[in-house]
Amino acid sequence: MGEAIGAKSIDLEWVQVHPTGLVKPDDADAKIKFLAAEALRGVGGIILNAEGKRFCNELGRRDYVTGEMWKSKPPFRLCLNKAASDEIIWHCKHYTGRGVMKFYSSGEDLAKDMGVALEVIEQTHEQHYQAAKKTETDPDGGSWPAYPSGKSWDEPSGMTGSGKKFYHNIIPGSAVKSEPFYVAIITPVIHYCMGGLLIDTDSACIGSNNLAIPGLYAAGEVAGGVHGNNRLGGNSLLDCVVFGRVAGKAAAKYMLGADMKDVDLREVTGGGLTGAVESSKLAGGSYEDKMNSAAVPAAAAAAPAAGGGGGGGISLADVAKHNSKADCWVVVDGQVLDVTSFLSEHPGGELAILTFAGKDATEEFNMIHPPDVIGKYAPDSVIGMIGGGGGGGAVAGGAPAAGGAPGIPMTEVAKHNSKTDCWVVVDGQVLDVTSFLSEHPGGELAILTFAGKDATEEFNMIHPPDVIGKYAPDSVIGNVGSGVAAPVAGGAAKAGGAPARKDKGGALSNHQAWGHLDGDTHPNWRTDIDDNPGVFILNIKSYFNATWFLVLAMLYEVGATIFSAKNIKISNDRLGLTRSAILLVLFIVIHAVGNLHVFKGPDDFNGYGYFYVRLYWTGFGLPANIVEEYILLSVLLHVFVGLKRTWDMKLALVNSQGINVLNLAITGLMLLTFMTIHLFQFRFGDTDQFGPYYIRPPPYLINFWGILSLNLFWTDASYVEPVGVRDIYALEFQIFKNPLWSFFYIFSVGVFMIHACLGWKKVTPVLGIPRGHIARVEILGYAIMIIMGLVYISFPLYVMATKPFSGYEDSIQIPGRVE
Repeated sequence: MGEAIGAKSIDLEWVQVHPTGLVKPDDADAKIKFLAAEALRGVGGIILNAEGKRFCNELGRRDYVTGEMWKSKPPFRLCLNKAASDEIIWHCKHYTGRGVMKFYSSGEDLAKDMGVALEVIEQTHEQHYQAAKKTETDPDGGSWPAYPSGKSWDEPSGMTGSGKKFYHNIIPGSAVKSEPFYVAIITPVIHYCMGGLLIDTDSACIGSNNLAIPGLYAAGEVAGGVHGNNRLGGNSLLDCVVFGRVAGKAAAKYMLGADMKDVDLREVTGGGLTGAVESSKLAGGSYEDKMNSAAVPAAAAAAPAAGGGGGGGISLADVAKHNSKADCWVVVDGQVLDVTSFLSEHPGGELAILTFAGKDATEEFNMIHPPDVIGKYAPDSVIGMIGGGGGGGAVAGGAPAAGGAPGIPMTEVAKHNSKTDCWVVVDGQVLDVTSFLSEHPGGELAILTFAGKDATEEFNMIHPPDVIGKYAPDSVIGNVGSGVAAPVAGGAAKAGGAPARKDKGGALSNHQAWGHLDGDTHPNWRTDIDDNPGVFILNIKSYFNATWFLVLAMLYEVGATIFSAKNIKISNDRLGLTRSAILLVLFIVIHAVGNLHVFKGPDDFNGYGYFYVRLYWTGFGLPANIVEEYILLSVLLHVFVGLKRTWDMKLALVNSQGINVLNLAITGLMLLTFMTIHLFQFRFGDTDQFGPYYIRPPPYLINFWGILSLNLFWTDASYVEPVGVRDIYALEFQIFKNPLWSFFYIFSVGVFMIHACLGWKKVTPVLGIPRGHIARVEILGYAIMIIMGLVYISFPLYVMATKPFSGYEDSIQIPGRVE
């Protein structure tokens, strides 16, 4: 898309291959793999080949490690000893849970699984350990060239010319036998496209003239040249975050000019959001370390249920029975979830859940999910809480009690609805935000709109789940309830809490992930693309489907051309341009088919013209029918909006992108000139010079008895009174017998074909056609434009090559009508 606008690209030939794609042993050939965090090597992970030996500097660049792996013997294993894995245990447990990493209780078990002698792995670790110790005492005294400079004592990596100089969490060979390891089989995987659109220091895209294109900015992986041909680990923050901020600021300055003002994120959010990430003293730590702190109270609240007296609830022994794809329960933070029906919908695949079928998945789940994810995407999966199983504490039907618990009723909340006394409800919690109103970064009105009401849905749309605990913890005064304690079915009272929100997530994300939206009548876009060509070389079925979508789009655009467009005030909104263009294309197709009657003679061609005259009664008193008037409005809309867009947008791009940006405007003005001349020649042309041509018009507008012979607009029935009509057949022969006018007409048709094809390429992506069919719809459009052009060119060629036909109804014509 950027190149279509005129932006230059750079480094598209460079695609980075990452050395540590995690191999799932039972699905080793999977096309898409997990990518191991580089921190696994950073904390001291070492890479072993099939023989149990090291062969590279694990801390080297991605292209270097990948290259050395290709030179060595697979399978390759990334091994973390206990000290290394403890530093990054979050990742190790996550990968182990996904089946792409394995825990070995000892080096001896690892050696057996690898099929190598334990002594080999011990020797490999001892050699690595000795190199580290020598580096401590004599950093530059090694025998091998080091990376990035100096000398290295490490022979396996030194032999590659990139010797290792930094060591973490090393162990001697003697410790290997009893040392626990986390190990993953790894393989190089395609990871990152280095190329993209060429940008400058303001993140503006560079055009073909090596100047910045005004108003076009690129940030993230779409931008190229930021990292050269090999990105360093962690540096994707440069193109997405750093250049994202640069691009945002430059775009704001481009639009606002001197009115743009820098803002402080801390001030805007009331001291909350700073963009900073909480760090950990251990590798791999981040804000994720505390992201599920909100889940702790839920788990803690569930714990007493397992205490004396059975406590009610569902026992883990009972959960363990439901451990298959057809009957799958899991436990998360003390809640028991029946996820059988959710398995096929899980974005991470069924296996990610089935790994924990019948088990407690709390630790693994909270590593990778925010605390509100169950309430958002699977609220109906919660069937109860974990307990001893004998106390009858489960709610009837399996669902936890929500509304019957003691608390503050909504009728009481509704009384506190003013600026001086303001309560709101969020996720079942009642908040007194009276004193917080003046501090709210979004202004008082944003809160007062929901004073005395439940603001859960709107609040959760724009806030992270922990915002109340961070910025207004003192505002919570209780939970929503009936105000009267109600017994839980079975006799055991249950603590009240917020009912699960049936929030299905963001519409855009759901549409991207699943291909459809709830309540949407459009088909699933993921299944709407025809990938199977069948027995034909060309995918015939897909062209039929593309034609169907094109017809539907054209019908809608035609109906919406004038009366639903936003251009009555002559703005540069693109809708008016595209919709009027579709209607004009449809009219030109119909007009071309109608003009084919010239080949059948004056009876058919003049009868075709008189057909439209008979519809003048639809023209609101004007000497034209409603179709002509609608077409005229569409032409005016198309011209005015096209000129407005050219004046407002295209002219400014000429300096940066060249004259080509005006192709549509130039060809459009040429066509406007042609159409004006053409109308005066034919629609308002002088046919009185020939006298009237007499036809017998069909009584019902169309001659239904002449359909098979294609005599649609006249009849030879003697009972029909002849009517004198405009002789446009004679007029056409008079004009096109002149070679200059014929050449002008043919040239103008060529300009129309160019204009139509250029416009068609721009309009197809905005017609609402499913993405998979757009390319074929473009091809169909080009075919329509070319065929139409050839049909129109055939008219002057036919006239110049033949003599006029006198017609079938000679007996009713005036003698000497045509010379």
